[in-house]
Amino acid sequence: MRYPYGKYAQVAVAEYPGGMEHTTCTTQTDAILIDKRAALDNDLDLLVAHELAHQWFGDLVTCRDWSHAWLNEGFATYFEVLFQKHDKGGDEADYELYHNAKVYFDEESRRYRRPIVCNTFKYPWTVFDRHTYEKGCWVLRMLHNELGEDLWWKVINHYLRKFRDQSVETADLIETIEEVSGRNLKPFFDQWIFKNGHPSFRLHYGWDAKTKKGNLWVLQTQDISQDCPLFKTSVEVRFTGPGWTKNFKEKISEKEHRFSFRLPSEPFNVEFDPDHLILKKMTLRKPQKMWAFQLIKGRSAWSRFAAAAPVAQWGDAASLEMLERAIRREPFWGAACEMVRALGSVKTESAFQRLKGLLKIKNPKVRRVVIEALSQFSHPAAGPLLAPFARRDPSLHVQAEACRALGALRDPKWLPLLRSKLKERSYRDVVSSGALSGLASSRDVSALEILRRNSLPPHSAYHRLTAIRALSDYYKIWPDAVPWICNLITDPDERVNLYAITLLGQLEDERALGALQTAQKDPNSRVRAYADEAVEKISAGIEAKNNKKK
Repeated sequence: MRYPYGKYAQVAVAEYPGGMEHTTCTTQTDAILIDKRAALDNDLDLLVAHELAHQWFGDLVTCRDWSHAWLNEGFATYFEVLFQKHDKGGDEADYELYHNAKVYFDEESRRYRRPIVCNTFKYPWTVFDRHTYEKGCWVLRMLHNELGEDLWWKVINHYLRKFRDQSVETADLIETIEEVSGRNLKPFFDQWIFKNGHPSFRLHYGWDAKTKKGNLWVLQTQDISQDCPLFKTSVEVRFTGPGWTKNFKEKISEKEHRFSFRLPSEPFNVEFDPDHLILKKMTLRKPQKMWAFQLIKGRSAWSRFAAAAPVAQWGDAASLEMLERAIRREPFWGAACEMVRALGSVKTESAFQRLKGLLKIKNPKVRRVVIEALSQFSHPAAGPLLAPFARRDPSLHVQAEACRALGALRDPKWLPLLRSKLKERSYRDVVSSGALSGLASSRDVSALEILRRNSLPPHSAYHRLTAIRALSDYYKIWPDAVPWICNLITDPDERVNLYAITLLGQLEDERALGALQTAQKDPNSRVRAYADEAVEKISAGIEAKNNKKK
């Protein structure tokens, strides 16, 4: 269905936090305007794609009430992924999905779990969270796979034409699917949209040489309840052997399954859901040689980088050499970054030396992660290695990461270099914010005054948020950090006051309760909601301490 309106405009606005679609005209952050140097690391194409997708999903057809907001935001987020695949290829799209899953899992495990369609909210805007956006995106990916390419697009076309200029509920999408495909997908929506959670699988693989069978034990380990029942889904299991590949489609419906697969010979590798079509958490026990094979010869970038952490756990010279070799030959930058993180998790001299050799990698996104990994080593050679990158690098983010890394070394001789970078102007203040973060990581008491100044106007929001985060990290050596951050709750910049409230909740210091309780009466519902959550965290922490004393 072609773009339905006569024009489309985009307006870049200073101090605007993200993007907001309006019919035929989108308001966006001025960070959308990127110079040549910043373009080495940044593009905001997915923001453009997201807001443009809203012209169909959100403007042409819109949700009837906010409990069905995923019909706006889940669609726009999934169409980012579809655009990414069209524009940059499958590995880029997969990496976007990988990060979408991570941020959803983080919210689900650290904050709360809820159904995507949920009408038990105090403030409507609170449903615009990681469940609505990222989990909604994943549900549409799974639906796309369930229907297949042709039926998916027929459903989307019929949905938009049938409900053009109308408001809809999730039931309307379910009805559209049935009209187009003849299939009843209510059970799919019941478990993924109207119930909460996701499956967590624990798997164990073994080979029976006598019967030439690969045996796979599958266990669903998530907490089972009325709100989060056992998940039922189809899944592919892929075996790769010498000159052959076998794919098996199985049904998962019980807490435990034991599958046996007759194979031509002992396989080189086994993968469960090898194309990552199911939103899930998973652990798989299989022989080390299988992980080694997957790291080097996995079909997709996601498959290859998924093997990096298991290989790194061995920690021996052979595994580290294997990781370094995989990083150097990896064609996709995102997979190389995850492999570097795995290598950096091995805190040995050998791992440090291999990371040191990777500093010459041309891709700035990978080089940045190498520097981040090196900063986690207390090594006498780290400072001289990182200082040239902090002074100058073609990439803004590499330079900023080197500043942060130098500070993390906590060697006072690098403080003058970091202070000199505070005035360096760059896109979104990337370099100077990195230097500020480095000063904070140094835990040098003399940096406190710099952090306090940078937490206040007229410094940019980028500086202010970095400084506030740093001041909360200084909490243990500067107790006045809590009153200082409390004063920022009434800051006129909403980004600042919401961040201050969030940090106070994380610190769980009861001295913040008075200011937070005042914020609970603020005219701004966003401030009230954030304050409610922070007060709840602090109160729970006090209760836990009191119970411990008893």
